[in-house]
Amino acid sequence: MAKNNVTVISLSVVGKPSAGGVGIGKSSLCNRLMRRDVDNFTPEKHKSTISQTDFVSPVINQDHFLYWGSINLQDEDALFSIQILEHTEFTEDSTLRPFNAIQNYIKRCSQLKLNSPGKMKYINCDQIAIPDEFEKEQCPNKINIDGFIFVFDVSLMKIAEQESQKKYAERLLPVLVAAKKPILFVATKCDNLDRDSLNYLMQLATKKKAYQIVETSMVKGINIETPFILMVNQITKKFSHIKNLSYLDALIINEQVINEMIILFQKYIDQEITNFRLKVAQIIPNIKSNPIFVRISRECGSQKPRSMISQHLRKLREEVEQVKSEEFLERFMLALKSCLPNVPSDKYTIDQCIQVSWLIIILENIITLKGVTRISLYL
Repeated sequence: MAKNNVTVISLSVVGKPSAGGVGIGKSSLCNRLMRRDVDNFTPEKHKSTISQTDFVSPVINQDHFLYWGSINLQDEDALFSIQILEHTEFTEDSTLRPFNAIQNYIKRCSQLKLNSPGKMKYINCDQIAIPDEFEKEQCPNKINIDGFIFVFDVSLMKIAEQESQKKYAERLLPVLVAAKKPILFVATKCDNLDRDSLNYLMQLATKKKAYQIVETSMVKGINIETPFILMVNQITKKFSHIKNLSYLDALIINEQVINEMIILFQKYIDQEITNFRLKVAQIIPNIKSNPIFVRISRECGSQKPRSMISQHLRKLREEVEQVKSEEFLERFMLALKSCLPNVPSDKYTIDQCIQVSWLIIILENIITLKGVTRISLYL
């Protein structure tokens, strides 16, 4: 739907509900997409077992779907606003049964028209208890679904869990196909890949139609935006230049980019930070707008650049200490040879200086050097 020269596209993220257990990665995918920074990736803060009070809160709004908000994608002169919805199944914490759902999950998630007046954008479960500490965004009252992101967990798991997910997928997929909207498969948790599960998903995707599969990892941040851009391409025929890389290929490229950023940031702090007396907290405000600092913080977490700066300051301190140690040793040898001309000319280490310090203490009380100083002035 076009609105003020912006094409609005609504996508439903669907897949086997967790039923209170470990999920397949739907929420993590949405979380990673909407809040790309590593620091904002909070998979432990997305749960489907909640209280009755939570269920009626504006964020849940007595629905079994979450509105994650929208992101903008630009392609030359075309602008797209992608609305992300995740279908889940909330269970009551006291009974462990789904809340008053009129339809089962498979029927609900295949709906093309959603209506939930008063519903708010979801961020994480903390938002329900302390809503004033989170940004507020109203969910559109009426949403027309343009396509489905079908999520499948391909990680290592128990055989019973694998079979359960496969059977659920085989029941869910025909219902999605019947909705006659574009479908794209997302393989999650590829950082802990079970090759048999991925092969199964490939067979499932080509059973009736050659659906695209995007291999992702939320933990590694791999191929997060790719499935959504590909869906825009399917629906609007834009973004044809996007490549659907395998997990391993995308991982290699991502690691190369991050390594290059780290090298550039290291060069930057080597050149710009020369005062070892500074604290990390004093430096950050002055460089927080630096593009490389922003990118590393986003991809690696805010602790990465802080750690690099801390190590750099430690190195500066060690270099200063080394220079002072060398100066001390030179002065020590000068003082020692003034007292004992026949002492070997080899440089002493700091430990050796300490071992002969008793001699210096005695000598400084009985010998005055030529000129104006005593041995102690050399130390």
